[in-house]
Amino acid sequence: MEENVLSLFGEDSELTASELNILSMRLWELLSHKTKLYAIDSSSVRAETAQELLSSICFLLHLYLKENALPVRYLLKAESLEPVYEAALKTGRQAFLRCKGLYQQACESVPQIENTSLSDTLRDIGRSFKTYDVYYFAHQVNCTIDYQLCHAVPESLSGTEYLCEYLRRLCIENHFLTHFSTKKVIQLLNAYCPDYKGLLINLYEPVFVNTLGLALLRQDIFPLNLTQTQKSEILELTSGLTEQQTYTLFHTAAESVCTAVEADVEEKTYAVQTAVALYPRFHAAAVHGSLDGVFCSW
Repeated sequence: MEENVLSLFGEDSELTASELNILSMRLWELLSHKTKLYAIDSSSVRAETAQELLSSICFLLHLYLKENALPVRYLLKAESLEPVYEAALKTGRQAFLRCKGLYQQACESVPQIENTSLSDTLRDIGRSFKTYDVYYFAHQVNCTIDYQLCHAVPESLSGTEYLCEYLRRLCIENHFLTHFSTKKVIQLLNAYCPDYKGLLINLYEPVFVNTLGLALLRQDIFPLNLTQTQKSEILELTSGLTEQQTYTLFHTAAESVCTAVEADVEEKTYAVQTAVALYPRFHAAAVHGSLDGVFCSW
């Protein structure tokens, strides 16, 4: 049990051996109670099921602590975890409702661009809401997520916490794409990947990268297209710059893109993160004197 507690709450929880033992005992009592409710007419469940029930309990407690900025030691203050768990269950329900709200936003903002993995992912997420069980398996979200984000959600997240973060990032990407002509976005995607409809690609990144290139040249970002001449101008602009100077240039260009599309704080943070992440690929291409593998032209 103690090993499970460490894996579920994190190795850096800073609990002493004695505290870990007390928390384990309290979790065991709570698990015993929840197992009886789950099994109903049976006095026992399979070890795998018990582990899943424990993971659900710990997920909800972790979510409650995180939402309320409380340390793990907070769980040691009460004589029983039952009252805390009930509050955590409420937090879990709220997280589920937040997921549904973000899902609605993602569906409403999805670009009018055909992409199988995006449509399949949204459809499967919607179906998963019908089977989600916050009472016994809160850490599970039974859906297949094939559509790749520009910035993947950390695998350390699970359940609705993972899904909320995935949908939040997807909404940011979708909203960015809505600022541009669908026709021009499709032209760009065709240049980037002719089978953009069927392959597992991200729609946001190639569009943002081209707007970043245009912003580097202080030109209108909305045409999206970058000519060979413009690519050469970017090479000349960045020639001789240090890594830090290039990062600064990219950061400033990302802010210009955000100003042009009237991005909010979250969207701006995401855009800057994307610009910074582009540097290694940009540098590798620039060394060979061609940015064809970075910016799209048609």
